[in-house]
Amino acid sequence: MDNKLMMTTSIYKISKSLGKFCAFKTNHVGSVGIYGEINNYGIDQYYDGQFEANIYHDGELTDIELNGWTFRFYFKGNYHEPGTFYTTSFEIECLDPNENELVLYSTPYKVRFSEKDVLCNYLDLINIYSQFENADIATKFNILSRLVDEGMYGARGRVPMKITYGGVLDLIKFFREYYEKLGEAKDELLLEKIKEVVNSALDFLKIRLNFDKIE
Repeated sequence: MDNKLMMTTSIYKISKSLGKFCAFKTNHVGSVGIYGEINNYGIDQYYDGQFEANIYHDGELTDIELNGWTFRFYFKGNYHEPGTFYTTSFEIECLDPNENELVLYSTPYKVRFSEKDVLCNYLDLINIYSQFENADIATKFNILSRLVDEGMYGARGRVPMKITYGGVLDLIKFFREYYEKLGEAKDELLLEKIKEVVNSALDFLKIRLNFDKIE
């Protein structure tokens, strides 16, 4: 990481409320519960910043196992401060239940950097992705989510998702059917997330395919 002289370290106690995670700053990692540690390396002259984070469970740095998935306790990312725009992005390294290794990319992308929000978003996202059956479905959903956030070609090339409008429509159809297949018994937050992404992707297509007719 660059700018090591500017590094600050912060620790947060993480709890869950109404199905989502929230973080509160503290001065130590406790021996019970979930804690997050952020090393923030600050911003350079271009307003680009970097950070690293660790998730502790009961005082230990151990990989996080959910529904047969395994997620790294460590992640890192980048952010950009305003000027004219702001972004936050990090990678999620994991194994699906079949031990396929994959990297997922965070959403939303166009948000201000916040240490506590980054920690909570990481945990919220791994709880969502751990409910997909395998890496293939999780990757499809990640592509559709990032596309809604960033447009057709991804953020500064970080997501290799050059995709046709037909490919977008195929993903929308896939997750409409997937949503129906899950039914009401599945996790409510997962259903809401799928609904949100599918509907936003439809709006994305409608705007970009609203060409004028030839007169």
